Amino acid sequence: NVVVNGVDCDFYQHVQPALHSQRLLFVGNFECGANLEAIEWALEDIMPQVWMSNPAVRLAIAGHAMPASWKLHWNDPRIEWFGYRPDLRELQRRSALFFAPLRYAGGSKVKILEAMAAGLPVITTGKGVSGLAANNGEHYLGSEDGDQLALLITQLLNQPWRMSQLSDAGRQFARQRHDWSVAAQQLENVHMRLAQAAPAEAAP
Repeated sequence: NVVVNGVDCDFYQHVQPALHSQRLLFVGNFECGANLEAIEWALEDIMPQVWMSNPAVRLAIAGHAMPASWKLHWNDPRIEWFGYRPDLRELQRRSALFFAPLRYAGGSKVKILEAMAAGLPVITTGKGVSGLAANNGEHYLGSEDGDQLALLITQLLNQPWRMSQLSDAGRQFARQRHDWSVAAQQLENVHMRLAQAAPAEAAP
């Protein structure tokens, strides 16, 4: 029996991303090595290619335990350091898409689901959506190759109609498969089956 990871879709349903903002958003817990590596890959290899095509693109980075040294190492005004935010909706409203270049599996993928629930188009890797029944090209855009990820970002930022498609499909996916109500119903079904399978208590 599997109970899916859940997200409060109602909490994010009124977020309207700024699809013309040219801002990418990454959120992660930086006590997790996979997120540290993702930022390094993004800033060393992927974003320089994006900026060659579109110097106006910005990357907003938010999350717990962000290393203080990053601001000095990557000293670029197009990188926006936000640290931990208990409520991501304002950042989501100011962003055009969610970018998660994760090369290592693990974690619960809640950040991907929250981004989808908020209507942010998602660009990620196969590891970024591991464990989710999301389809590349339908619910998100993905690649394992840094050059291709840079190209996907550059192309998508110039295709507002495609961004809207991904936004709607992501919201629908999150609500139908991962809303809290879905997870709660699955958990309730597990409890009911366990209760029915339990041996009856002996009469006194």
